[in-house]
Amino acid sequence: MQNKFDIIKAGISTNDPHIVCITETWIPSNSCNDLYQLDNYDAFFSHRCNMRRGGTGIYVKTNLRAKMVSEEITDNNAYVICAVTTGKSPNATIIVTVYRAPGPRMLTLKQCAAK
Repeated sequence: MQNKFDIIKAGISTNDPHIVCITETWIPSNSCNDLYQLDNYDAFFSHRCNMRRGGTGIYVKTNLRAKMVSEEITDNNAYVICAVTTGKSPNATIIVTVYRAPGPRMLTLKQCAAK
């Protein structure tokens, strides 16, 4: 995401979406998330532990008042899940972005989703 952030910012500025989901963020877990903030958006990230590749992110317009509900990483770093919610029950919306590393079985994702 570091080398593509200007392109992402331009796309968001041009299209003005309410929600943007990104995979393959490649943001290191020790990196400062503040480097990837956008005006008028709340940013949520989930990074792979001690690995450079993968990762997920979600940008949500600030007026939608989103909050992080899940930041799951499987033990083997095979899946990284970032989930946020907007709105209030019963009309709340959950937005989920999933990164899946090459090779892991789907069973791992099902086990993670069951949590």
